[in-house]
Amino acid sequence: MLIIIKLTGTNMGSLCNLCSNANINERTAITPRKKLSFDNELEGNEGNTYRSELKDSPTLVKRLSEIKIQSNMFIRENSKEPGEYYQKISLVGIGGFGSVMKVLHTLTGEYRAMKIIKRSESTLEGSILDEIKILKTLDHPNIIKIYEFFQDEKNLYLITEYCDGGDLFTLLTRGGQLNSFFTERIIRSIMRQVFSALVYLHSKNIIHGDIKLENILVDSENLSSFTKGNSTSLEIKLIDFGCSRKMTTEFKLTELLEGTIYYIAPEVIEYGKIHKKNDLWSCGVLLYILMTGNPPFNGKDDEETYNLIKNGKFTIPKNFYDTASKEVIDLIYQLLEPDMDIRIDAKLALRHKWFKFQTKLQVDLNLKSKVLSNLKNLKTEYKFQQAVQTFIAHNCISKEELKNIRKIFKYLDANGDGRISKEELKKGFKDSKDSITMGDLDLNIIMTIIDHDNSSFIEYEEFLQASIDKKKLLSEENLKQAFSNFDLDGNGNISADEIRSIIGKDIPEEVFVEVLNEVGLSIDSQLNFEDFNKIMGVIVEKK
Repeated sequence: MLIIIKLTGTNMGSLCNLCSNANINERTAITPRKKLSFDNELEGNEGNTYRSELKDSPTLVKRLSEIKIQSNMFIRENSKEPGEYYQKISLVGIGGFGSVMKVLHTLTGEYRAMKIIKRSESTLEGSILDEIKILKTLDHPNIIKIYEFFQDEKNLYLITEYCDGGDLFTLLTRGGQLNSFFTERIIRSIMRQVFSALVYLHSKNIIHGDIKLENILVDSENLSSFTKGNSTSLEIKLIDFGCSRKMTTEFKLTELLEGTIYYIAPEVIEYGKIHKKNDLWSCGVLLYILMTGNPPFNGKDDEETYNLIKNGKFTIPKNFYDTASKEVIDLIYQLLEPDMDIRIDAKLALRHKWFKFQTKLQVDLNLKSKVLSNLKNLKTEYKFQQAVQTFIAHNCISKEELKNIRKIFKYLDANGDGRISKEELKKGFKDSKDSITMGDLDLNIIMTIIDHDNSSFIEYEEFLQASIDKKKLLSEENLKQAFSNFDLDGNGNISADEIRSIIGKDIPEEVFVEVLNEVGLSIDSQLNFEDFNKIMGVIVEKK
């Protein structure tokens, strides 16, 4: 029999949404007595599992070209005190799990969010590790970004992006003039971003597991422009991956039902089936609430609500037919299809006819031309240089710099899956104001240079570091931060061992020597900042 848990959550989300102990039944809190480690094996459920698939398995590398440079190399535990790097500004939210603070990152001057999780309240240590591991693998403009984490005897501290526009639930229930701005056009923009994030997640076999209004944050600057009528869309971020799973096959829960009651799919309640299409049902509930202001399944108590969901029968208000398009009504029915096998998937949802009415994204044509020019003129870089730029792209680019380049990324990402393919890049060059025709050979060269993780696509942060002017990207301030990150022991020099611990401990010796030799280093080298600066300065000189 499934243990049913009603999870309510706060407006900033939490690990597994354990925000109100009063709403947690048949679970006993445990107090961690040792530091969590990514080296610990995580035990999964009997039969099909998801935890075992989250273990860090070394990728076998036989040659230099196979080394994948990814931002998750730099997302790790910081052994120092959070206060050495972050200044607390204000309390954002508080719940049974702990609290969320707005903090200032003193090195970059950028605001970030600090989730402080009380270890005495964390009932599943593994779920904390799972959320961090999943977030480390994600690189999408509409998914919250994690920077690092800390821990002490009392708390875990997760540092993520900060969005001070609030969550959709708060915005919708605030009342007043703001509600009138949530037109079908705006809702369509929100849902397209949610589906884009889900297409990306599902392509990586990751299920979010808790899609709801509270887990969608809004960018405040965009919100201000939106409420003044100067914008046709809201920039959103999907948060809270505490209930997420990485899996390759459907499996059944044996003990625990996770999620938020109004959004749980019927197959989860009835059979405990965990599948990617659970997320699509939740999207149907989300879309219904955004359009009507009420949940489609709302019983007098939990039991009645569960029965309504299992039956899958809902009604659409009569006046809704007079104000809403037939396309959005069709999408709601396809998402809230009780039969999981018939229910629409994320890719089909993103291609639904409702999105044909989406307003074309407006971008700065001069900036777009400059970005494409930067891509066209890229030169081959060495693995160490790629790693340094990857760190800078993930940690050092200001929110202001990101804003317009993110728009161009989304503009080029024609199918909205959160990645740019070779064909999409080719079309981007052709549609530019200079109408640049690129042959397959030239495109292959560009893709090879940008695609540091060998995925055959241009991921979001790969695009950022390729698009930004190299002089700006490799400024002395940014290079100092990168140098400090590589200098793990803080002695003022970067050793070969420190480089190896970041780029990959499992790289064969002979391949790692090639990594060093590319930039004139050896196993015995001690790299000071001056020499580090010279190695990175070559990139600017090549431009």
